[in-house]
Amino acid sequence: FDLLFYYAIKFLFLTQVKGFTASDIVVVSAFLGLFKVLFQIPITVVIDKIGNRRSLIIADLFQATSVTVIMLSNSLPVLIIGNLFGAIAVAMKDVAEPGLLNSSIPDVKEKSQIYSKIDGKSVGNFYYISAFSAIVSGFLFDINGYIPMTICVIILLISALLATGFTVHKQEDIKKYYKTYFRDLKLAFSFIFNSSRLKALMLFSGVMYGIIMVMNTYEMGLLDEMGLSASITGIIYAIMQMKQRCFNSNKGDD
Repeated sequence: FDLLFYYAIKFLFLTQVKGFTASDIVVVSAFLGLFKVLFQIPITVVIDKIGNRRSLIIADLFQATSVTVIMLSNSLPVLIIGNLFGAIAVAMKDVAEPGLLNSSIPDVKEKSQIYSKIDGKSVGNFYYISAFSAIVSGFLFDINGYIPMTICVIILLISALLATGFTVHKQEDIKKYYKTYFRDLKLAFSFIFNSSRLKALMLFSGVMYGIIMVMNTYEMGLLDEMGLSASITGIIYAIMQMKQRCFNSNKGDD
């Protein structure tokens, strides 16, 4: 799962094809971050009720809907709605994917090591796929800006289809779990709001997220203003993905 064929040409698609400005994209990114935070807790409850497998299927469908809405968007509110669907999908995936992997590993003494090895190696290898798709998406964008976006939707639909084949494991008593979950959640929030250190950490995280979003947006904007083609932009993005793969290689190989 991921928005393959999308990341490298996202800025170019929104500015050159759909006519949005860089400031519009920054605003949308801010809403995306806000939506992720707001949906985190409700989505966790939903996943606990319907299970990881169904959550993965729904998340892929929501993400496919998100990309489709973005493709059809002609105004800022519609673009924000598209990212709303994307935020729900990401929130579901962030919880359901690790849960599914964890439940698929037998309860053995080395379970945590097995989990880390599989997760690290898969994340590291994903960057190879992401780098390849970034290069290809740049060349496809030069042909037609909608081609890489359409391929992205197709991949998400394939991912949803694959998720239907995952094994469903018996879940614990939901009612009993909810009582414990909401009790712990209440205590956690009480502790956070009474801790100056945690409030400062949350503020720092929010500010840094905003800075990173602005930086990523205007980095792509700078490449566009330099007159670089989508093909070159895709290659540059691919190089950055391979660099990220190097940082994650030790985690998967050790």
